[in-house]
Amino acid sequence: MASHNARPGAKTIDDRSTTGESTRHSTTPSRLHPVTPSPHHVVFRQLFHVTTDNATDRPTSLRALYTPGHSEDSVCFVLEEEGSIFAGDNVLGNGTTWFENLFDYMASLELMLKEVHTQNKCSTEMRHPGRLYTGHGPHVEDGEAKLVAYIEHRNKREGQVLEVLGTGDTDDTSRAASSAASGAAVDAAAVATAKVAGGVAAGVTAGSTADSAWLTSLQVTRKVYPDLDFKLFFAAHSNVVNHLLKLEREGRVERSKLLGMWSLKVPVIYGSS
Repeated sequence: MASHNARPGAKTIDDRSTTGESTRHSTTPSRLHPVTPSPHHVVFRQLFHVTTDNATDRPTSLRALYTPGHSEDSVCFVLEEEGSIFAGDNVLGNGTTWFENLFDYMASLELMLKEVHTQNKCSTEMRHPGRLYTGHGPHVEDGEAKLVAYIEHRNKREGQVLEVLGTGDTDDTSRAASSAASGAAVDAAAVATAKVAGGVAAGVTAGSTADSAWLTSLQVTRKVYPDLDFKLFFAAHSNVVNHLLKLEREGRVERSKLLGMWSLKVPVIYGSS
């Protein structure tokens, strides 16, 4: 990562971090981590001043946003002069992206949306407020609409997963397995809690551990994507597993590690009709 001997005309980064130190280094990519500032690491909201050796070029400022989810070290950069965001693989020009941690990814989408809202308020001072420069495909002019669509898409899919667990599967094998899992995992306290909390408000559908089905992630995937081409099934399954892990982290579903099955943990409201 040579810095002081950068070739003429090559862009360099003047890293003015929270330590007050300034380091010029080349823009050659390096692994990015939210750690102590150095020429090889990036920290949350760290500001970079990109310059060239050409005196007529205007300086450019980039502010780092730590946005894990697609990968654990995903970082986006706000181009301050435009009010736009280099979104990396968090947002694609077409379609949706892959993610390895949905809990973190959703938080990162919300952070990016908040940043876009902030930039849109300053639209008179900037050339392309809210524009997203994506990692693949065309750039997105209306970043707010794109981020909202991404968030709504994932929330809709999450609702489908919860509904499948709430209504259960219909084949005999699933019912037998569900009964075995329920007998191993449900205690009297959970049943009592469900009786108190369940059925009070309209839209609560048998959401307690005592009443909902126990299903494998493959069964959930088959229900959520009933007509999906087999070639795409396991990619969809990966998404469903990520949803289940997020819901488990939030305390909304539980997993029988012995049987590899999932069930609702608390009453869940979904749907209005």
